[in-house]
Amino acid sequence: MVRTTPGLVLVVGLVTGGIGALLVTTFDASTGVASSAAVIGILGIGIALATAPITTSP
Repeated sequence: MVRTTPGLVLVVGLVTGGIGALLVTTFDASTGVASSAAVIGILGIGIALATAPITTSP
């Protein structure tokens, strides 16, 4: 098992969440359910990755 630093996980999470947030701005009335779910999933993964290191940092 390879261990990573919490800082790396935090950065990856923030970047992923930022990309997801930028993609949410492309939604309009014709956006389909599948693409909406995929974008919201990307945003959720980014938030999940960023939350754990933030809550455990001193």
